[in-house]
Amino acid sequence: MPTITDRFLRKIGLLPAPAQTMQALKGGSDLPPPRYPPIDFGVPVCPPEILLERNQDIGDELKQSISDQQLFEEHYFPAMLRLANMVQQLPASATHHHRWMGGLLRHSLEVGLWAVQLAERQLSLDAVTSEQVHITDPRWKLALFIAGIGHDLGKVFTDISVTDRSKELNWRPLTSGLYDWAMENGIENFHFCWEEARGKKHLSVSGSMINNIIKKDSLIWISGEGPENVIWIHESLSNNPDETNKIHQFVVAADQFSVRQDLKSIARWELETKKTPVAPQRLGSTVEKQPTATSKKSGVPQSNPSATLANGPSAGEVSRCSTAQR
Repeated sequence: MPTITDRFLRKIGLLPAPAQTMQALKGGSDLPPPRYPPIDFGVPVCPPEILLERNQDIGDELKQSISDQQLFEEHYFPAMLRLANMVQQLPASATHHHRWMGGLLRHSLEVGLWAVQLAERQLSLDAVTSEQVHITDPRWKLALFIAGIGHDLGKVFTDISVTDRSKELNWRPLTSGLYDWAMENGIENFHFCWEEARGKKHLSVSGSMINNIIKKDSLIWISGEGPENVIWIHESLSNNPDETNKIHQFVVAADQFSVRQDLKSIARWELETKKTPVAPQRLGSTVEKQPTATSKKSGVPQSNPSATLANGPSAGEVSRCSTAQR
């Protein structure tokens, strides 16, 4: 039975909470949120479906933008599910934006959604010309979304190393998703570290990993009117678009807006922590304390979940953004 001291140490983050069983992690969306930051026991493995439930606001917004339930279920949701399988609760960066647990998934979904919405806003502001008619093409819109959610995918290969607690088992992102790897090896909590001199190395491999999150049938459907959509996806993922690329500018604008929104949340959190004592963090913790608001639905840290293009990037963002910042 835990002592008063044990309960206090757990409260301030210096003693791990009792380990969750794999069955509890599979129990549904009502499971308790993982402790943050993970101390010695690593980051809990979580079913992809639950991770998407924690980001349901993005899924709901996307459904409204797509306005086609069958299309969403056939192509969009499977890509989102595979993305959640791949990146699990990894952060998007070590010390910059979306550096909290689950930040990479949230940031990737934000960029996919906001790229689509930004394109729609551009269309609503301008008269439809022959050069803009692609924005109304559902295949083009899916290609835009895929490029958005995959823009940082290479980070799991070049920037982060994931192991089990003993560091004897290593996750190989090119062969399987993080969730599948954990299930196959009976791992309930994974550990990770950031590689040195990361830079922009992930740009060189994001295109190679995109097949891990998009079904073959979806890729075939995207290319149904010709190869341009697939070419534009790979050009955008490598940050080397041709002048004819019709999607990259929207991905860049959405990426930068997502980064700015999260950094603003961090700034607000830092101001709040100056007024409130912060529990000390134990050396060696893998990620930092989540600085943003908590979702009322799941109790899981979220990154500004209420932000959509209603208060998001304007059409002018496209012309002002040229190179994504990370």
